[in-house]
Amino acid sequence: MRLQSIHQYLPVGPVKLLLVEFFLWKTLLLAVALLSQGPGYDTSTDILFSGKNGHVDNASLFTALGLVRKLTRWDAVYFVKAAQRGYLFEQEWAFGKGFTWLVSRASNIFAHLGTSDIPKVESFSALVIAHVLHLASVLVLFKLTKVVFSNSGAKLAFLAASLHIITPAGLFLSAPYSESTFSFLNFTGNLFYAYGVQEKSEWRSCVKIIVSGLLFGLATFVRGNGLLSGVIFLCDAFILVANTKDHGLTLPMVSRGFALGLGGVLIALGTLVPQWERGISKVLDLLKPTAVPSGCTDAYHFICIGGLDISIHSYVDIYKYGL
Repeated sequence: MRLQSIHQYLPVGPVKLLLVEFFLWKTLLLAVALLSQGPGYDTSTDILFSGKNGHVDNASLFTALGLVRKLTRWDAVYFVKAAQRGYLFEQEWAFGKGFTWLVSRASNIFAHLGTSDIPKVESFSALVIAHVLHLASVLVLFKLTKVVFSNSGAKLAFLAASLHIITPAGLFLSAPYSESTFSFLNFTGNLFYAYGVQEKSEWRSCVKIIVSGLLFGLATFVRGNGLLSGVIFLCDAFILVANTKDHGLTLPMVSRGFALGLGGVLIALGTLVPQWERGISKVLDLLKPTAVPSGCTDAYHFICIGGLDISIHSYVDIYKYGL
């Protein structure tokens, strides 16, 4: 039985209702975070937000700055620090460069508005991006579901978008993490692919498929698991090859194969480009005529002993315990 339209039993349209639901849910999550007691157990945040004298003001925990500080935890510290001064240490390359690049550009805009504390600007920028792109991904998912499941109307689309709002990821989609950016790019890539498959014009279909590959590539640039989106292109390529055996090679098949191939290359570039950049930077570091690693200038992460870079664990042992 065909599902009834959501407009028949809601006083407002589904998009407006999604906006209200998003606002209420985010308000609840941020209130819980703000009212949480204490500075938290991840002291890396204290290092990031400490002033030049190393002092952290715990009196501001229940202010807007305190909320930003409480949400900048664990991996968020890596994202914010990399966005602030680029990638410096080996482990930082595990965090996708797409999100840190976006945060860095946004923080420059906020900095020009009069804010001078760079770490706070980076964290605040990342929070704004996380909320805006989470909302955008909700709306894109609503549209995507309507396109793919056209017979179900807006009810199924509204349900899918609502579940994405109250996702179990919780504060990860409100904190300085890359999940919301990835979901927006990935959902939008799927939307363009669905448009491309349904498009009757062959050249427009190919263009939309290529745009889909570009968006999937950007998603992969944000998070490496976006590479799995290439499975869609791979499956369609196999189907296309099977069809050529049955019906012969035609011009539409050639153009579709070109679009699938180019889209697949764009997806692969999302993971190859940062790896290539990391490899080049590593080679250049090895060719530098100095025995002192560049990372040794950061006392919070590495120290120099005899020209060697010592890990953070060794630093803690030496600095705190005298080992």
